[in-house]
Amino acid sequence: MDPVNAIRNTIVRYGQRIDDRDLEGFLALYAPDAVHHANGQDNLGHEGITAWITGAFPRIGHIRHLVLGSSIEVHANGTTASATSD
Repeated sequence: MDPVNAIRNTIVRYGQRIDDRDLEGFLALYAPDAVHHANGQDNLGHEGITAWITGAFPRIGHIRHLVLGSSIEVHANGTTASATSD
């Protein structure tokens, strides 16, 4: 799979895993030492990400993620990329 489609699939899975309250699937999207940045807060590693998402689940309620218009740029080095979505 090309990198742009792999990134697009990851973005979709992010919303699906949150909506399904699939903690293990959500964590599988991240390396064990990942930094997840949300709402001005850095959540460090699987432990920090777990604390953030389990705290967020009650606030999310019954909303569903709908991802539109992802803009994905694979950088010239081929090992990093940037993406934004609505």
